[in-house]
Amino acid sequence: MAINKYFGNLSTLVTRGATAALFSLMTAMLVSCGGGGADGGNPLTNGTLSILPNTGSLYANVPITINVAGGRGPYFVTSNEQTVLPLNFQLNGNSFTTVPNNPGVTDLPVPGNQTPAGDTPFRTVIVTARDAAGIETTATFLVFQNFLTGYSLTVSTPTTCAVGTTTPTQACAGADSLISMLPISSGLRLPNKQFRLTATLGAFAFILDSTGITGPEVIVNTDERGETTARIRVTAGAPTQYAQFRMTDVATGAYRMFTFIITNSNGGNTALSALPSSITLGGANSSVCGTGTSNVFVFGGQPPYTANTTDPNSISITPLTVTKSGDAFSVQVFNPNICLGPGHVVITDATGAHVTIDITTTAGSAPPVLPLSAAPAALCIPDGGTGVVSISGGNTNKVINSSNPGLATALPTSGSNNFTTTISALGAGGPVGTLVTFTVSDGTNAATVSVTRKTTCP
Repeated sequence: MAINKYFGNLSTLVTRGATAALFSLMTAMLVSCGGGGADGGNPLTNGTLSILPNTGSLYANVPITINVAGGRGPYFVTSNEQTVLPLNFQLNGNSFTTVPNNPGVTDLPVPGNQTPAGDTPFRTVIVTARDAAGIETTATFLVFQNFLTGYSLTVSTPTTCAVGTTTPTQACAGADSLISMLPISSGLRLPNKQFRLTATLGAFAFILDSTGITGPEVIVNTDERGETTARIRVTAGAPTQYAQFRMTDVATGAYRMFTFIITNSNGGNTALSALPSSITLGGANSSVCGTGTSNVFVFGGQPPYTANTTDPNSISITPLTVTKSGDAFSVQVFNPNICLGPGHVVITDATGAHVTIDITTTAGSAPPVLPLSAAPAALCIPDGGTGVVSISGGNTNKVINSSNPGLATALPTSGSNNFTTTISALGAGGPVGTLVTFTVSDGTNAATVSVTRKTTCP
């Protein structure tokens, strides 16, 4: 009886065990199938520990959201570059937002490695997440410097001005060049943006419109692709030099400086020189210093050329600037009272090289010439009368002219060195008298004698 009851209970137990096993299998199937259509849970809390995204490009000053998924929270998050990406905290959730700083020290370029952002400098940063079970995972990011940049910025000219080189020319002296640029900020193109270009260094100006007017500044707009162009004109004769302009975002004031090279085709020219290399002028006599005008030709160096003198009270120069090798300055020495021993004219080219022309003036060897004179300078001659005039000084040969030969004449009418001439009355002078002027000329200077012709003198 007891045994039957036992087997009866055993049968019941077997039945109950089978039923329990069936329910357990059904539960396992429901779990493995996502609860029979119900939500299987938050994807950020399930699975193995990971950081999402696991890699990528970050831009300084631009916020980025990073997710920590799987594993067992809470998480501890840190970075290996605390100044660039300052992460060092416990994360109770699964995501956080951070703002990278602008890296001052960037990675060295790796030959053959093309970074996603072209030529923008970046710093590699490793982010580490550790969960409550002690499991760690990492993600690697490139933090790019975030400035207003100009990818594919070029300055080019169709003119060939470089001497003896195959290097592409950016800008030529006296020629126009094209600036092509693609401004980018935070890794993004900037369509329909206004930029101001300002010349800051070098002998060039921006071409403002189709008429060719130039100025130190120009406003340009980017097209729908974020690209824009501008034109510049380099000063004729500008020496080879660095030049620079500033590109400013009008809306924000952000700007960047760009440097290029101006090339001059005269870069291989000969040394600066001038002909004649010296000038010597003698005076007409021992009482005066030499004066006169001479052309000074300039060669070589780098045009344009300018001329100055150390003795402006005795020397003048015209013009003060010439633009081509072989041009001439006109140098005039005009002061007979100061002898230069020597004076100087200094010619300077566009590079600062200079050459000096010595100008020496001396007094002549001949004795000084006395001033031309006629005495007396005035006299009255009655009808039928005569008067004697002494002529001296001046140049060797002199001639005499009467303003009214019908009333008075002189004999002789010419002479050499010092001599006398007799003035004779002709016709009737009248009671009031008429003035007759006799002019004595030596070819350089003149002296006059005033003769009053009257019927009766005094």
